[in-house]
Amino acid sequence: MGNRTTTKSGTKDIKAIWQVKLAPGEARPPSESDDNVIPTTLSPVKYNVEKIRQFLGVVFHAGTNGGEIFCQVSKGAPVGFKGTGTPHDVITDLLARSEAEMRGYFLTSPVGRQEDGQLRAMKSAFKQWSVLVLDDVGTKIPWDNIPEELTETYDIESSENNHQLGIVWEEPITCYEEAQMLIDFAVDAGITDGGGAMPCKKVRLPCGVNGKKGDAGRFRVKLEHMNGPRWTPQRFLDVIGADVDWEVVRKTAADRARKALRLGATAWAKELCYVDPQTGIVDPVLEWLYANNFVITDTNDRYYDILCPWHEHHTEKTLPTQVAGYSPLGHGDNPYKRHFNCFHAHGNTDKTPEFLLKVKDMGGPLCPVMEIAPRQVINYVYDISSDRVFDLKQKGPLMAIKTEAVNKTTKTVLMPNGSWVNPLPVWLKQDACVKVAGSVLDASTTHRIVTDNHGVLKANRFFRPEYKDTKVDMPKVQPFLDFIAFLIPDEAERAYFLEWFACKVQNPAFRGVAMVMIASSEGTGRGMLMEMIGKLFGEWNVQGLTMEYIMKQREFNDWNAKVFIHVDEVVHDPRTKRDHYNHLKTLVDPKSKLVAINSKNQPEYLAMCPTSFLFFSNNEAALQIDEESRRFYVVRNPDVPEEGAYYAKMAAYRDSNDWPQHVWNYFLATEADPDKMMEKPPITEAFMDMRDATTSNMEAVVSAAFKRWPTAIVAPALIKELLCDYEERGVSPQARGAAQMIISDRTVSLRSTGNDKVCGMRVSLKKKFARGKTEPETMVRWREETKKFIASFHAGDFKTAVDEQLIEDGFDF
Repeated sequence: MGNRTTTKSGTKDIKAIWQVKLAPGEARPPSESDDNVIPTTLSPVKYNVEKIRQFLGVVFHAGTNGGEIFCQVSKGAPVGFKGTGTPHDVITDLLARSEAEMRGYFLTSPVGRQEDGQLRAMKSAFKQWSVLVLDDVGTKIPWDNIPEELTETYDIESSENNHQLGIVWEEPITCYEEAQMLIDFAVDAGITDGGGAMPCKKVRLPCGVNGKKGDAGRFRVKLEHMNGPRWTPQRFLDVIGADVDWEVVRKTAADRARKALRLGATAWAKELCYVDPQTGIVDPVLEWLYANNFVITDTNDRYYDILCPWHEHHTEKTLPTQVAGYSPLGHGDNPYKRHFNCFHAHGNTDKTPEFLLKVKDMGGPLCPVMEIAPRQVINYVYDISSDRVFDLKQKGPLMAIKTEAVNKTTKTVLMPNGSWVNPLPVWLKQDACVKVAGSVLDASTTHRIVTDNHGVLKANRFFRPEYKDTKVDMPKVQPFLDFIAFLIPDEAERAYFLEWFACKVQNPAFRGVAMVMIASSEGTGRGMLMEMIGKLFGEWNVQGLTMEYIMKQREFNDWNAKVFIHVDEVVHDPRTKRDHYNHLKTLVDPKSKLVAINSKNQPEYLAMCPTSFLFFSNNEAALQIDEESRRFYVVRNPDVPEEGAYYAKMAAYRDSNDWPQHVWNYFLATEADPDKMMEKPPITEAFMDMRDATTSNMEAVVSAAFKRWPTAIVAPALIKELLCDYEERGVSPQARGAAQMIISDRTVSLRSTGNDKVCGMRVSLKKKFARGKTEPETMVRWREETKKFIASFHAGDFKTAVDEQLIEDGFDF
């Protein structure tokens, strides 16, 4: 978000906004006053005018598309500088003659003049977008978030370890919606702060001081370099991993622009709101001010800088004296009260009620100074699909609350007419109340309000504890890592688990493979692990279930909305092992899937299922898992538990409050590849032990046969015959009947991978070779290839090949 340029008292912190008339680098005639340096009582600042000219030339190398470059200095500009002239006038007549501690800005988009001849940072004045600035890198945005291939064009350090990285476009973007979508991709990728994420954004010039409150205010702004490459949109999207074609983005932007023209700004389409309604509040007055180009600079502070509606009556006509402040609903110490301040002595009579009436007279909404609703309902959103509300300030997953329950538990409100009424019905009828059409669960974002594919607002039920971006204190992280090292002694298995866990921290919507942990004895600490995970992700995001529970279809399935499910005391049952395995394959699919959630006493909602599974067992034969499975990773826990004192120490660590933030930030910065973690996991020694313990001799023969002849053309019938040859080696004659189901499962798998095809056609000997009529050339070729395929198979060699495969697989029978 932009920095404020006004103060509460209205003192003239805004001194000037300058308009560039000359092209960057263009010379200006010498000024007679160039040698008149204005003295200062503060620490003198030397402004490198030539470097600033070169910098603007780098940023606006492709011209300004008929616009002018907006520049500004503030916070300490000496009295007498009115901000007239071009940037060269500003640079030479102000910066070259001043040693005052000022902060300098420029606008990322050249803008056109308004009807009154002024330049303002408004969407309607936009000409082109020249540079994307990644803000707060090093503080809010960790350096690790920036891809190594994303080399910035320039780097400005605006305060200690806080950088603005400029991505200058090779060809500037002339469509505002296209520019906004590129910014949205950057925010979603986590490489820039979302505040003030707009094409017309005020960013630092490489000069002056930081100027903010506190010790950072005297920091000298430094240009680290400005010799980096220029960028194309497609190259940028590729590097940040957006996986989208730029031409598709442009088409989407065009559709969005047409939609905006057709619908205008409404609370029903989030992308059409100027201020994201994550608090449950949309101020219609602020929306109207944005839509009608009154907002000059948005801000994280109480006030938005706006063009005063009475600016034509101000004594001076330059822009700094025309700026007023508006504190919208949801801001400031009193979030349910609007406030207006003209910041100028002659404007003191223009109070908030008069301002709101003026907005109404100019065609805006009529809104009161104070909304008639107390604090306990102002942050609610109303679900029109279920006649319920969500409290966006609720800690934990959002719960749909019946409106009558809210009315029973909140105090009544005194209306201006003297009547006492329930607050919720009054609030729901006010324009500032946000309305949603149902709810979803999307663990990929912390936003409490999201949109569906049609742009309709939905309440997001997902919630995790909020952690600040902070420097990691390793002494607070090490006990957690040491505990994982004890719980998973094998180094390779531990490394895989930690990368899997890092993917989960970096994106809770990531599912990945199911973790299976096998211990020889009880009490190793897996329960402690889940308690720590629950504290890290939120206890409401973790649930323990039994195998019996998840194997049956039940009326309520809200466990599908959990981030972690752990299943304890898993025991292999030979009678149900195939049914369990086939059902588990569906449940633990590493890819996210959309699930309709039916929860008790709650409306049905959709969840992009984020559930990752952990199966715990003290039995080596815990699960029947095929060797070709891509869904399970098996690790072995220690054979002998630690002493009780160790677990007491870990319990004290678990119950302390300062470790989760540091562990979270540690794993945020951990290198993890989610694509790799979606691939078939490595086969561990523990996996092989489990396979041996759960695989019968008959199943081993069938598996080996398919490995040596992986096609449905010949395998089914011949495998049944082959099993007869293994009766003397432990394959029961009764097993041949059970083999039919296993062979059918494997044949279906072959069909899904296309391995039952010859020349691109699925094999069906009975149908294909029964035809005697003339067939197309492709069919003739298929028949010839199939005959060759079968002729190459020698039944006598099949058993020998299977024997070799059994030995290779480790089965000795």
